[in-house]
Amino acid sequence: MNADGTSPTQTAPNQTASTDTAPEEILITGSRIRRANDESPNPITTITAQDIFSSGRVSIGDVLNDLPQLRPTVSSQNSTSGLGVRGLNLLDLRGLGTARTLVLVNGRRHVSSEIINNGNAPDINTFPTDLIEKIDIVSGGNSAVYGSDAIAGVVNFVLKDSYDGVALHGQTGISKYGDAGNQYLSVVAGKNFAEGRGNIAVNLEYAHQQDYYASGRPNLRQNDGFVVVDTDPAGAVNGSDSVPDRIFVRDLRSTTISTGGQVGIRYANTAAAPCGVDSAGSAFTCSYLFQPGGTLTPQTGTRIGLGPNGSFTGGNGYIGREGQLVVLSPELNRYAANLIGHFEISPALVPFIEAKFVRSEARGSQSGPFFSQGQTLADGISVAGFNDRSYVLTNPTGNGPVNREGIRLDNPYLSASARTTLAAQLTAAVNSGVNPNTGAAFGTTAAGIAQRNSSLAQIADGSYRFSSRRNYVDLGIRDENIRRETYRIAGGIRGEFNGDWQYELAGNYGVHTERNVIQGNVNRQRFLLANDTALNAAGQIVCRSQLDSAYAGTDRGGNPAQLAADVAACVPLNPFGDGGISNAARQYLTVATTATGKATQFQGIGFMSGDLSQLFELPGGPIAFSFGGEYRRETLTYDLDPFTQAGYAFYNAIPSFRSPAFEVKEAFGEISIPLVKDVPLLQELTINGSGRVADYKGAVGTVYAYGGGVNWRPIRDLLVRGSYSKSVRAPYLGELYSAQSQNFTPAPNDPCSARNIGTGSSTRAANCAAAGAPAGYDYVYTSSLELISGGNPNLEAETSKSYTLGGVFTPKLIPGLSISTDYYNITVDKVISAVTAQNILNLCYDLAHAEQSVLRPVHTRRRRRRAAGRNSLPRFGRLAAPVDRQLSPS
Repeated sequence: MNADGTSPTQTAPNQTASTDTAPEEILITGSRIRRANDESPNPITTITAQDIFSSGRVSIGDVLNDLPQLRPTVSSQNSTSGLGVRGLNLLDLRGLGTARTLVLVNGRRHVSSEIINNGNAPDINTFPTDLIEKIDIVSGGNSAVYGSDAIAGVVNFVLKDSYDGVALHGQTGISKYGDAGNQYLSVVAGKNFAEGRGNIAVNLEYAHQQDYYASGRPNLRQNDGFVVVDTDPAGAVNGSDSVPDRIFVRDLRSTTISTGGQVGIRYANTAAAPCGVDSAGSAFTCSYLFQPGGTLTPQTGTRIGLGPNGSFTGGNGYIGREGQLVVLSPELNRYAANLIGHFEISPALVPFIEAKFVRSEARGSQSGPFFSQGQTLADGISVAGFNDRSYVLTNPTGNGPVNREGIRLDNPYLSASARTTLAAQLTAAVNSGVNPNTGAAFGTTAAGIAQRNSSLAQIADGSYRFSSRRNYVDLGIRDENIRRETYRIAGGIRGEFNGDWQYELAGNYGVHTERNVIQGNVNRQRFLLANDTALNAAGQIVCRSQLDSAYAGTDRGGNPAQLAADVAACVPLNPFGDGGISNAARQYLTVATTATGKATQFQGIGFMSGDLSQLFELPGGPIAFSFGGEYRRETLTYDLDPFTQAGYAFYNAIPSFRSPAFEVKEAFGEISIPLVKDVPLLQELTINGSGRVADYKGAVGTVYAYGGGVNWRPIRDLLVRGSYSKSVRAPYLGELYSAQSQNFTPAPNDPCSARNIGTGSSTRAANCAAAGAPAGYDYVYTSSLELISGGNPNLEAETSKSYTLGGVFTPKLIPGLSISTDYYNITVDKVISAVTAQNILNLCYDLAHAEQSVLRPVHTRRRRRRAAGRNSLPRFGRLAAPVDRQLSPS
């Protein structure tokens, strides 16, 4: 409210309600040619500031993601799905990916906030809510008008041009569950001066969003889902045996992990397996849980699914949604200051400025705590004179490999009763003919019998190891505390001359920085040392490496001095049951690591638009035009601390990222030709065209984008419109130059396992057999796999073709009513994407001849992707973004 008690106003041209007045021509999103909004050649959805505030939310992106055009790929509610994206809100138009959605502010680009994924998407949370006039969403390619990235379309945030007065806006809310609280406070102050020729306005905002978790929601704290209960054999008619493969069940409990430690003993696949078999005859593991205090109890519930693990429904097992294990939305604090201003020296010369500073702080991790499932860390050291049988059947050298992640039966923290139970189970499993940890069969040969006897001997003397599969909540949740800061300034001159021509010359510079402190990270090297314990001569529990240097292994970072220091400082770890880890062990194992990043963007742009009415007019009116040029330069850097880069931490070892700058020079133009109007069935017939040529630095080189459209109005109340465009997307810095580095894929399905053999091609079974898969082979991955991913400097630009067809009905009998419907079809060629680990595995065995399989490096080409329909949600490959280690759901 103004100081004099009147309402604040936004300065705007005078308008009247007269129906004889021509509609005001404005600059609409999708074109730089000024025209009435209901004459746009492209389908536009407009969201107003009132729409945002009436939603009761503090995040603009969360409001937009409710629209059918946008998919909430990275929103406030799911920004914990990957590393380094907590608190971000990115737009994904038509489900084609955030990199293919161009986001603009007043028709100009905005610096990226997506550093770790090497993307080019701005964080919508940083946009000034109280200065937004409207948000235009345009479907269909718009590269000819706006440049690279507008494959799916454009989302343009149009800010208020001026503001006169003072307004205070605040809101708060909380869910009916007593969580998900949010607060928002904003003040806008502006002033007209020089008889209204100038205006300056400032906006200050604070927003807070509380973190909340699945454990606090009755409908989410229980794990309900589909479970695989049947497999189709290879060669089944129509690929099915007529038995449902999946059923929906409630209250699922894990058979591969718990917060105190879960043990699953493998048995041979016989009908007499002590813990039952599945529908295909595969033996279920015998499952036990370590309780607080270290006691060992059988896992209870109803066993379902496919062996060896399957799942339990009900019982005493791990749900995976306890406490803070599943965050629904991170905590977010946002502080923002924005400035807008202009001064009209003359109608032909109006300097203007936009400036902002935003700081956001995000906390709330989906990474969960450090976890160990017996073979998660892929340990294997050589110990002279000892051939450990715990995880392998044979070892040619006779020395190891010893997996220190496994826990020895003579572990001094293991209670006598638990040791007796486990020893009996391990012995029975070996006598059934398989390795208790892996399920690998010994066989009946002399060598197999010798291996089984060696395993029994090691169980008897306590040197045999078992897997305690544990989510180490006691070590804390690995949480990312991210501080982001965004600076942006845009300024230039604009004006009108020659009666109906307009121009704009502008510069736009933005910087985004972030600092991510990852708390609760575990030192992998120290964990293996602390997990492997023994008694010294005085009867004290110590780390085994302090008694025998062979168990120290080698330093992960190649620094023997560091390993020696870690051994000397080693604090033994009690791995059994919740609450058993000492504070000293916690301090020894955990470390806070740091990641920093920076993105910069400079854009220089100039354009002129108008019409040729002073020269001539066609029967439909004057020809309108726009032309201009643009230069853009962007940089991206990312750094992890040396400790993490060396591979010590339980976090992706992402190398420092430095790359050449992204640079492009462009020229563009548009034309609108009104052929005829005001004749029967041709109240309007206008054709539109646009084109752009862009010269990119590097392998992309010169590319072209173009588009065309038609507006036909058979009667005054109905506009029929259609458009076609070819758009481009140049590969961004991370896609081109990121180094090959550590990444993780969710637990894949082994294509040669019995449960998956019938889901592939007709040649899968033969190829698996040729590769050596034994009869009855049914391996199941229980945790994510490590892989290598990175960029490709030889990438070319993506191209897309898009069609739109629709109409707008504005009946004169119902003033203010406008009904529009549009069809779109977007096809993307030369897609820049990463082949998933699952696809690689499947291709190895699904081709006609397995030796023909060609496994290309990441960021390879897939031929074509398509999105079509009103609200189509195509399955579209994400780029190789960093993904944390993950647990399988069972």
